[in-house]
Amino acid sequence: MNNNAQQPASKPSVGMVIVFCLVSLVFLSGGSYMAYRDVMQPLSVLNKARAWVETPSTILQIEKYTKGGKSGGSVYMAVRYQYEFNGQPHTSERFTPFTSRNSEYHIQNHHVYKRLHDAGEPITCWVNPFNPAEAVVDRNPIFINISLMNALVYLVTIGGLFFFLCAVLYFTNPEQLANGPMPSYFFTIPAVLTFVYSFFLLIKLLPFLPWPWHTCLIFLPAVPSAIFCFHRYNCWKNNSKAGKTKTARFSPNQTHP
Repeated sequence: MNNNAQQPASKPSVGMVIVFCLVSLVFLSGGSYMAYRDVMQPLSVLNKARAWVETPSTILQIEKYTKGGKSGGSVYMAVRYQYEFNGQPHTSERFTPFTSRNSEYHIQNHHVYKRLHDAGEPITCWVNPFNPAEAVVDRNPIFINISLMNALVYLVTIGGLFFFLCAVLYFTNPEQLANGPMPSYFFTIPAVLTFVYSFFLLIKLLPFLPWPWHTCLIFLPAVPSAIFCFHRYNCWKNNSKAGKTKTARFSPNQTHP
């Protein structure tokens, strides 16, 4: 018997493919939800708020509290203010569209607005003229919040993409997944999506120039992604030219001596 006979290729396990897909679904859903809730949706509100109506308002209640964590947790500010728009009174508790866990942000704003509240001075809020019940006090992005959330979004989303691509490769070619090398789309797809997401984020943030220095960290993953995408495009273009040249060289209509 020939011991060196080639062994039949192992068939992929459907259960393993399902596990990969479920894990990728959890990661991709979580990353997409965080990107929408903590970055894109608040920035969309702030961009719209640039055209909202400046309206004086009165602080009814303001307090500072600590939430979560064994080492003291994070400090938050809760504020409730009242304003009048088109003769109708409204009350709001939304200070900013962002869900910030940055204690320094809340401590600084609590210090400023608590002093205004104690002095009985009015504050300025910005009211949506098409929906007067919607208002904000702070129309500036919380850049440190965006930077931290973006890092988490990149990690979770790219992790989800990795599991999904593993499922595809395991289903189509399980031996390549085990022994390598990884196909180029393992890197091309995350690079393209990272670049596209960073581009849309850049568009959202452009109205708020100038940015603090650490904002560059938000777009740091886009730099290698753009370089890699450009490299893959050049490879594709060169391969296309090489293919056309080879086709023309061996054309059946060509007369050979």
